[in-house]
Amino acid sequence: MIMLRHLPNILTLTNLFCGALAVISILYLHVEEALLLQGISLVADFLDGIIARRLKVDGPLGVELDSLADVVSFGVFPGAVVYVMLAQSWHIDPAMSSWNDRLLLYPAFILTVFAGLRLARFNISTGQSDKFIGLPSPAMAMFFAGLLLIQLEGDIAMIELIEEKWFLYGSVILFSYLMNSHWIHFKIKPDKKTWTDPYILFLAGSVIGLIIFYPSIALTSTVILYSGLSIISNFVKL
Repeated sequence: MIMLRHLPNILTLTNLFCGALAVISILYLHVEEALLLQGISLVADFLDGIIARRLKVDGPLGVELDSLADVVSFGVFPGAVVYVMLAQSWHIDPAMSSWNDRLLLYPAFILTVFAGLRLARFNISTGQSDKFIGLPSPAMAMFFAGLLLIQLEGDIAMIELIEEKWFLYGSVILFSYLMNSHWIHFKIKPDKKTWTDPYILFLAGSVIGLIIFYPSIALTSTVILYSGLSIISNFVKL
C-alpha cells in the first residue's frame, strides 16, 4: 500500500523522463522513437491524476510535479518538433548554419513559452475541476506530434502542406493563443456524465472513423475537432 501511494508521482516522473528523451529523439530525427516516447508521456499524464484521486493521495507536490513534467513533454517537445520542421522547410542545417539563419527557427519555441504560461495559469485557477479554460497543453502537443505522423504516413499533398513555412508559423501562433484563451474546452473523464455529452460522443465517433479510414491524420484532426467542438459548445448547448 505504501508503494501504491507513490504510484501517481512515479507516473508523473515517467512522463518527464520520456518527454525529455522524446525531445532528444526528435532533434536527432529519430521520429518513430520520439512518437513512441511521446505516447508514453501522454498515457502517464492521463493516468497519474486519475490514480492519485482514486487513492486519495493527490496533493500540492503532485500538482507542481505534474506541471514541471508537462512543460518538458508538452511544451519543449512540440517546440522541438516545429524547430526541426522549420529547419527542413528553410533547408537549414542547425549544426552548420549561421546565427542569422537559426533565428528563423527560434519562433518554434514560442509554443514552449505559452505552454509554460498556460500551465502556470492552470495551477492557480480554481475553476477548472470539470472543464479546461483554454486548450490543454497535452492536446497542443498531440497536434504537433500528429504532424510527424503525417510526414511518416501521409500522402504527398498533405506532407507538402504541413511543411509550408506559413503553416508552421501560423500553427505556432494559433495554438499559443488557444492554450491561453478563455474558450472553455470540455474535460474528458472516465465517468457516466462525460459519455452522455453529445459533443464528446460525436468526437469519439469521429476519432474512431479517422483511425480506421485516415490514420495518418487522426492525431492532428482529433485535436482540431476537440478544440472546434469545445468552442462551439460555448455558444450552443446540446
